[in-house]
Amino acid sequence: CCVAQGRGPLTIASTFMPLQPCLPYNPFWSGTEYEVIEVVFEGHPNAQSLRERYLADSITTASPNQLVTMLYDALILDMQRAESGFASNDLVAINDSLVHAQQIIRALRSSLRLDAWEGAERLASLYDYLYMELIQANVAKDRVRARTCASMISALADAWHKAAETVQST
Repeated sequence: CCVAQGRGPLTIASTFMPLQPCLPYNPFWSGTEYEVIEVVFEGHPNAQSLRERYLADSITTASPNQLVTMLYDALILDMQRAESGFASNDLVAINDSLVHAQQIIRALRSSLRLDAWEGAERLASLYDYLYMELIQANVAKDRVRARTCASMISALADAWHKAAETVQST
């Protein structure tokens, strides 16, 4: 597991396998939600545990569709952080972000039911490809390879978000 300064556990409930502890944030949110949480818990003697409980509850109460889109949002955030790490030559940030992205890809891959629909095997292959590319991007500190993965992840995230909206509206 990646162990990074200030990072707490991330687990995915429901049909997703748990991810190893890695993140300092709820990777599914922008900074705005954190600011709200910080204000709510500011000065409370148990602020950290209350914050962690709130974040855990937001994951455990999410629908399967929401969980998938949350995972993709986290992947995008990881890839943005890796890109920032490349820009500043921060090898720790690159490693931590790409390792966490690999964990999310593995969780998505392991939760995929290959018998559920005809495109599942192709999606599984894509997840396997992304996983290997993220490993290679991390090992070689290959910014171009990481950017290619980020582009593919972004396209997949858009598709999953649209699918989730469609399911919610029906």
